[in-house]
Amino acid sequence: MAANALVIGVLDIVAAIRLRRAIEGEWMLVLAGLASIAFGAIVFLYPFAGVLTLIWMVSLYSFVTRALLLMKALRVLGERRIAPAR
Repeated sequence: MAANALVIGVLDIVAAIRLRRAIEGEWMLVLAGLASIAFGAIVFLYPFAGVLTLIWMVSLYSFVTRALLLMKALRVLGERRIAPAR
């Protein structure tokens, strides 16, 4: 993940330099590249922090999607509009 972020960051900066005459707001591409490089460097320096963050993100995703599915299931049960099997 860190190596990917570093490579993408460098490529974003190179793209911004090459496209500076063709696009407006190339500074945003440079800023995104710098953010990717910073993220990659931090993950290389503190790899377990990256793993812990990933665990938290997956847990949050799981909780939110399951809560939404539960709400949908309760709504379907409340409507009692289950079509009979044919």
